[in-house]
Amino acid sequence: MTVTDPPAFTYDPERHPRRLNLGCGFDHRDDHLNVDFQDFHHPDLVADVRDLPMLPTGGFEEILAQDVLEHLPRSDTHAALQEWARLLQPGGRLHLQMPDVTACGRFLVEHDDTADHEQLLSQLFGTQGYTGDFHLAGFTDLTLVEALRLAGFHRSVLGTRDGWMLTSTSQRCPDDAAPDPLAIGWLAGFWPAELSEGGSWRWCDRQAELLLVNQGAVAVNVRVAGTLGRSPGSSAVVRVAGPAGSFADEVAVPAVGEVPWERQLVLEPGPHRLRLSTTTAPLDVPDARTLAFRLSDPTITTL
Repeated sequence: MTVTDPPAFTYDPERHPRRLNLGCGFDHRDDHLNVDFQDFHHPDLVADVRDLPMLPTGGFEEILAQDVLEHLPRSDTHAALQEWARLLQPGGRLHLQMPDVTACGRFLVEHDDTADHEQLLSQLFGTQGYTGDFHLAGFTDLTLVEALRLAGFHRSVLGTRDGWMLTSTSQRCPDDAAPDPLAIGWLAGFWPAELSEGGSWRWCDRQAELLLVNQGAVAVNVRVAGTLGRSPGSSAVVRVAGPAGSFADEVAVPAVGEVPWERQLVLEPGPHRLRLSTTTAPLDVPDARTLAFRLSDPTITTL
């Protein structure tokens, strides 16, 4: 049901999904309530995603807002995230996607070609083809996790997509519990997680960056662990460098099988970046990705 007069909309939990797709555009999802302010997108509800009083507090399990926040004035970021936190039940998940200003800058340096620059500038500032298709704000990994924290979210996990986009999944903080202080970013060089019944893994480029942000007021102890492998392939040495040169582990990875690696860290408040790298050539496999090594069953635990 498309509603062009939001005050006339009444949410029916028996009839409407408990998932929201905010700023949906033409990406309609059958298992979501699709919301957009443009009626020509034909959403289920035509409304401003920054202010949704017709929807119930704590009424939703998940919210998807892909390519939305950058279209709002920067000064509206906090209000929008607070409204989305209101709509989620405690522990409900918010999924975001937006251009990554840091990654875009890196892309521009690495691709010294006019056509690539033109394409990326369009992605960074919007196509500007119609009202609303302008980008008015930009985000980095650190500004995004801080905005989420201030709006009442925790356990943020960031990732990258297509070399220039930033993704995140966060949970609304429970009303009766302290927020988890740790935010995590699987950033440049990490490919998306892959899952099977036997576990999970992330393939890596020759260099990969893991971001750990202590969003609390005091230091926390964290254990980072997993196994490193390349099989099927040749042996290699994978170097894991700690924040600000605090440590440098060299792990001999065999051609077949995996070897465990772990570190316990004391993280002061603020961001900390671990860098994994190898000088060995990537695997010669029919894959569009550069596969240099993989981190299997990664765990990051606050002790």
